[in-house]
Amino acid sequence: MSNVNYNNKTVSDENVKTVLQRVADQLKGDVNVFSGDRSAVPKGGSKTSHHLQGRAADFSVTGYTLQNVFANLKSKKSDIFDSVKKYQVIHHGSHTATGGAHIHIGRYASGSGVSFLIEGLTAKTKGIYTSD
Repeated sequence: MSNVNYNNKTVSDENVKTVLQRVADQLKGDVNVFSGDRSAVPKGGSKTSHHLQGRAADFSVTGYTLQNVFANLKSKKSDIFDSVKKYQVIHHGSHTATGGAHIHIGRYASGSGVSFLIEGLTAKTKGIYTSD
């Protein structure tokens, strides 16, 4: 069984924690969280971030590129995400405005479905969010 390594980061939302474990199980790789709950907006961050509401995590998966993790989240979304909750998945690339390449999963307070966005995969797309 693969693990979720929280690395001393707090992720308060039980739904997000469940999704992270499902990611680890589906990809058979360890999930490494490097950002969870926040009390302040970091440089390049959003004032409406799910992190500020305790409903988000930024992570990578051992043995996978971020592009591969993102593609797997899309192709396995029915196995990973609870269909009655609403999630946002963002692939922040190496040119991100948010402090380093990572995958972001955030949960909305209401609604259902999963939206997939990309940002910062090239210098020209830094800070520009597009649907994928």
